[in-house]
Amino acid sequence: QSMTNAATVDFTINATIVLKGIFLAKLNTKGSTASSILWSTGAFGATINAVNLDVLSITYTTSVA
Repeated sequence: QSMTNAATVDFTINATIVLKGIFLAKLNTKGSTASSILWSTGAFGATINAVNLDVLSITYTTSVA
């Protein structure tokens, strides 16, 4: 069985950058220095060249057995 987030998570780019992948992490509160949990990482199939005001829209699917 798999589950996908219902809506995209959108990140507005504020510089010229090259994106190579993404990660998901859990942190209890914004700005916290407490321990966080790295949940998932993934490399994109190709690098993404992004410029100011581009929007990166992410959809994530996870599977359970």
